[in-house]
Amino acid sequence: MYILYRDDQPYYIGKTAGSLFDRIYDHANKPADPYYNFWNFFSVFVVPKIRDIREVESILIAATPTSNKARPKITRLKLPRKVAACLRRRTIPVDGNT
Repeated sequence: MYILYRDDQPYYIGKTAGSLFDRIYDHANKPADPYYNFWNFFSVFVVPKIRDIREVESILIAATPTSNKARPKITRLKLPRKVAACLRRRTIPVDGNT
């Protein structure tokens, strides 16, 4: 799993089943690649369990403004009753002060 950055902003979040080197190389050196020439740094993440990669990628895409075209489907979890009740009691003032 990797993130391409344009300066200090995340630009694209991706994963590869093949060689990570080859994937980054393609992004950097092949003009036909859709992300060619739009990034200048990258980060790599190791997700220990293969079955978790898709979920981690989905969370990162959903939480980060990027050029990803993917629209991840994240399973909604039901909040425990106490947490839901606490959130319902909490109100945000109109003026933004807490």
